[in-house]
Amino acid sequence: MSLLLSAALFMAAAPRPPLRILFVGNSHTQVNDVPAILTHLLESDGSGRKVETFRFFSPFLNDAINDPAVRRAVFDPHWSIVVLQGAMVSSSHTVNYPNDGAVGLAKLAHRAGSRALFFVEWPRRDWNESDYQMSVYRGISNASPGSELVPVCYAWDSILKGHPGLDLWQEDGNHASPLGSFLASYVFYYYLAGTSHTPGWVMPGIPATWTGMIRSAAKDAVKRAPANRRLVA
Repeated sequence: MSLLLSAALFMAAAPRPPLRILFVGNSHTQVNDVPAILTHLLESDGSGRKVETFRFFSPFLNDAINDPAVRRAVFDPHWSIVVLQGAMVSSSHTVNYPNDGAVGLAKLAHRAGSRALFFVEWPRRDWNESDYQMSVYRGISNASPGSELVPVCYAWDSILKGHPGLDLWQEDGNHASPLGSFLASYVFYYYLAGTSHTPGWVMPGIPATWTGMIRSAAKDAVKRAPANRRLVA
C-alpha cells in the first residue's frame, strides 16, 4: 500500500476533535445549566460532533479577569470557543461602566487562537432594553477586534411579540426560567451550527408545542447578529 493511500485512510478513519467551549459568566449562564443545554443541542442534530465544555462562575467579567485560573483557561489554546457573559451594564441605562475586563478576556482568547463570543443577555421583565444592551456589548466588541456578539436578547423580543404572556423569567424578573434558558441556548446553537439543521433533543419539561416557537425566535435573533460569525463543522 502506498504511503499516500495509507495516510488518506488514516485521515478518513481518525475521529474529528470535539468542539471545545469554555464559558465564563454569572448566574445567567449557570442557572438551568446553559452549557449543558447547548451541548445536548449541538450533539443531537445528526452532525456527529462531540462537545466538551467547562464553566467558570464570576459575577462580572471585570471580576473574572482578576482570577488567575480564569486567565489561564481563557489563554489556553485547548478551547475552540470562549463564551463571555457578564459585562457591566447599567440597570438604569444612565451610567457608562468600564468593561476593561471583558475586553481583556476577549483579547486573551483571540491571542490563544480561540473565538471570543459575547453572550448578550435577555432583557429584564417589562424592560425594553435589548438595543441598549447590544450597544454596550457592541462597544466592548469594537474594543476587542475579532470578537463576536450573540444577541440572545433579540430572541426574547421576538418570541414575546407573539406570546407576551410566555413565562421566560423566574419570579425575580431577571433570571431565566427553564424555557428562557432553552431559548438562550437555541440562539447559541443556531449561531454556531447554522439554521439549516434541527436538533433532536428537547429540554425535559418543555411542551413539544413550544419548541417551534423557540426555534423561530432563535433564528430571528441570529439573523440580526453582526456579520462576522462563522459556522462550526
